[in-house]
Amino acid sequence: MKKSILNKSISELEGWNWLDEIPGSDKSFVIRKSYELHNKKLKDFTPGDLRFSIGQQEGLEYTVPLAMILLRENLFVETDMYEGALLASVLKLPKEYWDKHPKIKIELEQLFIESQEQFGNLYTTDEIRGDIQKAFEKFKLD
Repeated sequence: MKKSILNKSISELEGWNWLDEIPGSDKSFVIRKSYELHNKKLKDFTPGDLRFSIGQQEGLEYTVPLAMILLRENLFVETDMYEGALLASVLKLPKEYWDKHPKIKIELEQLFIESQEQFGNLYTTDEIRGDIQKAFEKFKLD
């Protein structure tokens, strides 16, 4: 990813402006976090920030390629939630996203297949492991 992109925020890259007042403590966590991340430089995003933004389907043209850099290094990178949460948020993107980005989809599918042994050894609950597996199965079908 180009350094010039990493030095910008989603708002700068997408020409997006927050029209409402800046959210304070009286607003929901999702609204406050969305505002914060829209104005944060991509280079400063944590795996948890990427998980959140992708889960909200915000800035996908920038956040998914950035997430893929991390997922190539460790498919089950730990976020602010659990190991594999970033992967789960990427896998759950709608079919329309994957129709526009087939190369990323093929790469992600291959990474998951190659990481099956590691997947079985994740330090997480069976429920979370099952959620990731179901997300992968749906992802393959889309």
